[in-house]
Amino acid sequence: MQDKFSYYDFIANIIPATFLWWGLTLLPFVDSSRIINAQSEMERLAILVVVVYVLGLAIQFLSKNIIEWFMKRIFWRGRFYSEICWIELYGKIQGGSRSSLLRNIGKIFGYTEEELSVLDVNIDEPEEIKAATELSQDIYFKADAYTQANGLAIKAHTQSSFYSLFRGLSFVCLVLMIVFGITFFARPEFQEIHNISLFVAFFFLFIFFILRAKERLERYIEGIFYSLL
Repeated sequence: MQDKFSYYDFIANIIPATFLWWGLTLLPFVDSSRIINAQSEMERLAILVVVVYVLGLAIQFLSKNIIEWFMKRIFWRGRFYSEICWIELYGKIQGGSRSSLLRNIGKIFGYTEEELSVLDVNIDEPEEIKAATELSQDIYFKADAYTQANGLAIKAHTQSSFYSLFRGLSFVCLVLMIVFGITFFARPEFQEIHNISLFVAFFFLFIFFILRAKERLERYIEGIFYSLL
């Protein structure tokens, strides 16, 4: 199982970096054949693979610090989804499934009904929200570790790698959007319809990938909890 996750994590690093590399070669002043100097095609390919992998790690680091910051503020009230999904005020997990899940969570992890009642806050009061978000996050950490240790929620855990992939791709599109925007508006000699079209395309791809990242993260976290039913 760990090997499978490692494979997905590797793909989540490689694809955004490859996409960024390809996107940069579309710039009118970039000559891709001169970026990597090598004596043979095999040597050039080997260097390219190493560069792309290292670039992928950098993209994941930057997307985690930039894209996640943006996503938390746009989608999840400035917090991680796992911090708010159980809070009644925010209504992320609702209805009978919420009650059933919380009962099972209490049995598995030893929470009392009184402790879990903290999540039933329905007013935006800072101290109560703080206590509820801490408990919600604690439940997530325990459920994540429990499902991994017991081989549960395999598909849900795979969604985590897809989240990293789409988060990385959204960051790449943001970078390319900025680069092509600067190229078009700051360099009169490159003010062609081709460049502005790419700017618009990367903008819409940024929106698409960030929405996909949101969807995958929520599937991952909710899938972990529903596997406990």
